[in-house]
Amino acid sequence: MILKASQRAGGRSLAMHLLNTQDNEHVSIHSMRGVASQNVYGAFQEIECIASATNATKPFFSCAINPPPRAEISIDQFETAIAAVEKKMGLEDQQRVVLFHEKNGRRHCHVCWGMVQTVTKTVQRNNETMEVEQLAAIKLGMYKYKLKEVSRDLFLQFGLELPKGLQKNGRPDPLNYDRQTWQQCARLKEDPRDLKKLVRDTLHQSDTTKAFMQGLEEQGLFLARGDKRGFVLIHHTGEILALTRYSGMKAKELRDRLGDPAKLPTVEQAQDIRKERMTKALHQMKRVFQTKHKEEWQPFKKVVHALKTRQRSERAILKRKQDTRMKEESLVRANRLRKGLMGWWDRFTGHRGRTIDRNKREQDHCQRRDRAEQDKLIARHLQERRDVQKDIDRMKQQHTLERQQFRTKMGFLFSLDSSKMRGLMKDHLKERDGKRQEQEDRNKGKVRGRGRTRSRGPDDPSP
Repeated sequence: MILKASQRAGGRSLAMHLLNTQDNEHVSIHSMRGVASQNVYGAFQEIECIASATNATKPFFSCAINPPPRAEISIDQFETAIAAVEKKMGLEDQQRVVLFHEKNGRRHCHVCWGMVQTVTKTVQRNNETMEVEQLAAIKLGMYKYKLKEVSRDLFLQFGLELPKGLQKNGRPDPLNYDRQTWQQCARLKEDPRDLKKLVRDTLHQSDTTKAFMQGLEEQGLFLARGDKRGFVLIHHTGEILALTRYSGMKAKELRDRLGDPAKLPTVEQAQDIRKERMTKALHQMKRVFQTKHKEEWQPFKKVVHALKTRQRSERAILKRKQDTRMKEESLVRANRLRKGLMGWWDRFTGHRGRTIDRNKREQDHCQRRDRAEQDKLIARHLQERRDVQKDIDRMKQQHTLERQQFRTKMGFLFSLDSSKMRGLMKDHLKERDGKRQEQEDRNKGKVRGRGRTRSRGPDDPSP
């Protein structure tokens, strides 16, 4: 299980993110603990109200539990992972909200805890020692290292293959990206792993700053000096990218590798160069390229939308069926407990206690049965979605290849600035005139050859 967590504020924005049904195909609330509200917005408001009595500025601890691709993880295994995180972080008795997201044939879990707890402190009042209860925020401390240990244990416990970053002396994938990088690439309609690989390969293949700048321009990127950061990249759309984020190197390492950033053009100067080289032909090429990809996406969007609608309908039908059956079974179990004089007699003989135990066993069995039905339906839905995702992944690979080709063409045109273009045109015209002159000389030679008359011999009669 890959665990990513953060301590944060903003309960409303967090609830909007967790209940987002635009980016997620299915969102379900699994459980809520320690809150009176029956919805996520109300639960987070309760946590914020309690935290307002303390100095806590980040009352939420949000953790995402992501299983590996193609891994079949049950609800019980997710609950085992949640319990392991709670025990490691000391959050067993805290308020908690658990949700499940499904997207692109994968299922992952989000857990949010409240960080304020009641603590007992000893104080001195009126020369007397007293114990009072106060509200205080939990200090997690080094929680990323703790979650890394829990993640490694969960991989081993569930029999899953350890990622390179969790193996002994292993290093994480250098093409991994954070949420800010993903959001920025989504705006640019770029693949973050593809863009990071492009920048890293260009940097490693360049031995000087000038070579690095030329390599970037060949891919439609410009190197510039940032206002706050030392080095930044200018995307061909005008977006500013942090070189440290896409190269995987720290600012000091980049300065040692590329030298003083003061020698580079500023962001405004690089933007002017980009605008000058983005001709109408390039804009038209870009629009055609984007339109083509958008049209190829439309059939898959319709298939995914139809599949999502049908799956939601099937889950709603199963939910109504289980709710109706649960009410009927609850009524049957309640009718077993007799009232009045016979109820008193059942208490006296112990029959009521045995009936209550029987009802609890049946209730547990019914809950396990309902969960098994839900897991079976969800597993079938995930498999259906994975089958569609295979075709989508193939199309994404084709789009990635086409983006690389488009970026190469655009970079070639970028590299041809006005002076280079004039030089190339001058050489082209000179070569063309030379070929024309050679052709004219050959034609003149042929004409002179045809115009010659044969010389008369001595036996020829005179005219």
